Amino acid sequence: MMMGRTFEKEQKDWEQALIRKMPVFFRSDIQRAHAAQVKREGLTAANDRLRQLSVGLSLPGTGLTATSAKEDIREYSRLLSARLELGFHGLMKDANNASAFAWLRRELHKLDCYALDDVPEDREAIPVLARLFCPSWWSRQLSTRLKFGVEGAARGLSMVGAYRSPYVSAWALSERRSQKASNRRMMENMVAENQDGDQFTLAELSDLSVSNPGIRRAELMVRMRGFEDVAEAHGHRALFLTITTPSRFHPVHKRKGLPQNVKWDGSSPRDAQKWLCRIWAQVRAVLDRRGAQVYGFRIAEPHHDGTPHWHLLLFMAPKYAGLVRQVIHDYARGFRRPRWKFSRTKGWYIQNNTGVCWLDCDGGERGADKYRTDCVVIDPKRGSATGYIAKYVAKNIDGAHVDIDHETGDLGTSSAERVEAWASTWRIRQFQQIGGPSVTMYRELRRIKDDHWVESWTKADQLNDSGLRSNLLSLDEYEHGLLLQAARENADAGDWAAFINTMGGPVCKRAERPFMFHRKTEGETRYGEVKKRLLGILANARVGIKTRLYRWTVRPGSKADAQAAVTWSTVNNCTGSLDPDELDLIRMDYERGAGETHSQWL
Repeated sequence: MMMGRTFEKEQKDWEQALIRKMPVFFRSDIQRAHAAQVKREGLTAANDRLRQLSVGLSLPGTGLTATSAKEDIREYSRLLSARLELGFHGLMKDANNASAFAWLRRELHKLDCYALDDVPEDREAIPVLARLFCPSWWSRQLSTRLKFGVEGAARGLSMVGAYRSPYVSAWALSERRSQKASNRRMMENMVAENQDGDQFTLAELSDLSVSNPGIRRAELMVRMRGFEDVAEAHGHRALFLTITTPSRFHPVHKRKGLPQNVKWDGSSPRDAQKWLCRIWAQVRAVLDRRGAQVYGFRIAEPHHDGTPHWHLLLFMAPKYAGLVRQVIHDYARGFRRPRWKFSRTKGWYIQNNTGVCWLDCDGGERGADKYRTDCVVIDPKRGSATGYIAKYVAKNIDGAHVDIDHETGDLGTSSAERVEAWASTWRIRQFQQIGGPSVTMYRELRRIKDDHWVESWTKADQLNDSGLRSNLLSLDEYEHGLLLQAARENADAGDWAAFINTMGGPVCKRAERPFMFHRKTEGETRYGEVKKRLLGILANARVGIKTRLYRWTVRPGSKADAQAAVTWSTVNNCTGSLDPDELDLIRMDYERGAGETHSQWL
């Protein structure tokens, strides 16, 4: 009897010691899940599960857990970067390059925090080493890894789902709200001033860019409508396709009570996103070999349990519609490299017993043939493709004009906030343009207004009123100048379809586009990489337009005291002016591509 009481006390103390290392917001859920598993599977299995959960909420070899304070993470990052730098340079002195790099790889493998299969041993290694020896870089990496662990544990405990907390956990939603509020306060207390004396807070500049959800949604709709107009002009067909992941990526079923999915293998939403990206890369390669050129948009959005799935609005020539649909359906189920044949009666079809099957796609699981993919042929007589996809765009940005989210039953605005928090937490790009010209080119040309058109040429290269150099031009150069002016007018008018035609069409390769960016090399970044500042757009070596007319200086404070002395802060990190690259870091996602998060700039 005494041994039983002693064992129970030791078991209880061991459980509490592990649970205290976990975030407070789901300790009670862990205790309930552990007790239920003890009854269902026995004490040994339940203890193993609890131990695995504890490991997932910590970083092996670091002593850091999900409850570690930010100061502890920064201090460990400082010590880690110093240890790596001293050890690497010591081996470089006493041994040779190969030994030093081999030691560095072993240390990184122990940490299991930075996926680096092979550190280059030439000049390309300089940026990599600079990051590994930078405390702030390690602090970001470790914090992100811990965030993944916490949210992954919440999914494993069935805390993310339709009837509990759709898309993300309550913790992740709270963290995202806090982060956005902190970023907003920072931007409101930073003033940008150009050489003409114009002053704006970074918050004001952010509200005028695609960082503003309303502007971002409007621009996406304009681009989608432009693609549809081009497709109608070329007689192309529109397909709306959906690709979902195998069952092993889903932690819970969509039934009341959120029953655990026994097929779930612990995969995270990032793992599912990588799987979808791999499938799409293979599909693109097959279509390219078959000469099927497609263009349109891809939207990544979460299921109720946070597992991503894709919606694709694709345009293509009518003769390739069946091929595109079949290839996506087969590759999503793991059937690859089949032998295709063509007949006038059946069109493209697969010869029997050809190709291979990849087991990681689980193409033979129940429901895979029916639910893995879905395809809707857009009939222009019944509605537009842009109108069909509008609700998916709004749901993933701000929820405008979406009354109820049918996935969860919540209001559209509430679901949109959760979807945005999901994308930020897991660092998943929501929107991706397929084909078409660069949206950055479109945005750069929209910077130049009518009253600045001639002025910008003059400031750039002493050009005349026609927008061309004042010296003699060849006929080819003159035509390029007129084409550039037409592209600017189309972009300024928001006519994406006309802009596509000016840029060579929807499926023109990037190297064959008529225009290119003009960048100027300005030293190196903090990590030793060449820093290039975007100045404008070139139609050829002699004809171009300057789109960046201003150089900005960022100062802390309000507009009223913007002229006050600049003090050192953790934001500017210096007493001088910030270059454009640093300004982009501060704004985080200012002028970012649709769907990108600020983490892609870090």
